[in-house]
Amino acid sequence: MLLAAPAALIYACGIPIGAWAIVRYYKKEGKLEEPNIKRMIGFMFHPFRDECSYWLPVELVRKLLLTACIGFMARSCHYKLLMAQLISFAFIVGFLNVGPYRKKRWYWFQLIAMTIPALGMSWALVGRAESEEE
Repeated sequence: MLLAAPAALIYACGIPIGAWAIVRYYKKEGKLEEPNIKRMIGFMFHPFRDECSYWLPVELVRKLLLTACIGFMARSCHYKLLMAQLISFAFIVGFLNVGPYRKKRWYWFQLIAMTIPALGMSWALVGRAESEEE
């Protein structure tokens, strides 16, 4: 148990930081366009515009916050849902401002994938408020 918290923290933070560091290293070396590098780690940078190579770690942090950390943010389900909704909307606003994807199709797929859960959480919060009034 003593090692569980540090190990979880290293795992949770290490993956986004590691992904960012790998892409940054190869970008600095000018090797991102080499076929070998593209084949091995192309999924980490190819979908994104050149100036948005940091977006994969941002996505990983978003997923981490919504899946692992939300359980520690509040005690009741109502507040967890509210926190998840606020996190989702904050990342949607960031996504809309940055526009990280190269292709419009990828952009729209990701926007839809981020918006549908946020709208579902809004619906759940409205439903909870209505059930409390009854």
